[in-house]
Amino acid sequence: MRPAMGATVWRIGQGDRGVALLVVLLITGLATVLAVALVSSQQLEIRRTANVLDSGQAFWLARGVEDFAIQVLVQDKKDGKTDNLGENWAQGLFPTQVEGGVVSGNLEDMQGRFNLNNLAAKNVPFRDATRKQMGRLLQHCEVDAEVAQAVEDWIDADIDPQFPAGAEDESYSGREPAYRTANRYMASPSELLLVNGISPEAFRCLEPLVCTLPDASYINVNTAPAGVLAALAEEDRLGITVAQELVENRGEAGYASVADFLKAANLKAADVSQEFLSVSSDYFLAHINVQVGNGTVYLKSL
Repeated sequence: MRPAMGATVWRIGQGDRGVALLVVLLITGLATVLAVALVSSQQLEIRRTANVLDSGQAFWLARGVEDFAIQVLVQDKKDGKTDNLGENWAQGLFPTQVEGGVVSGNLEDMQGRFNLNNLAAKNVPFRDATRKQMGRLLQHCEVDAEVAQAVEDWIDADIDPQFPAGAEDESYSGREPAYRTANRYMASPSELLLVNGISPEAFRCLEPLVCTLPDASYINVNTAPAGVLAALAEEDRLGITVAQELVENRGEAGYASVADFLKAANLKAADVSQEFLSVSSDYFLAHINVQVGNGTVYLKSL
């Protein structure tokens, strides 16, 4: 049949068919890439949502462990007048399977440590005794005892540096970056790293021996490590060797009274400020670990 007169006849040659095939392949490839991208994005969102849910569940489990720790301490307060390492609170929570995850943790007696904020105590005899203890702790970590003045200047409310080793704003204003003294209670022992005379090496030595509690506190001789006990008196009366022996000999039951501790340490009233010692505690730090799926929570609660 002949084409009508005036009609246009299209003929597709070999080259045109090749171009059409390439266009089809290109469109197919783009569609495949887009589909893969959409699926990958969806999978990523699913994993992200699952991680958020796991982390949320882990957090609330951690809060549950925190509440459990509070109940343990409340019951301990009712059961006895002393706190020692043989009591239930000190045994720790070993890794325990719960619905959907694993929880573990332990309680640490913060009054077994030296409270840096005691350096700002309003009770003058207490503050004086604390200064001496801080100096001995520094010497234990091979730091000049006079650096205790710089630590106290960091905490106290005035801006007058103590002599000879005190340090107020002018000691830090020339640093890069410059900063000022806090002139308030320390919120964390890590603030020591900002204090004049405290090196990173000294801080690593001091860190397990000190704490920063919101109020003045006594030292519990039943839970204090040897380094803290050794700082209670001059080295010729209570050195680190004797302190280590006291820790080994006190056992988990500890001492029934401060007088029993002084007797065991062969210390007299003139050797140590016994009115600032204790065999019980009010401040404990909870370390809580929770693992749920891909969610992990570590909670510290005072």
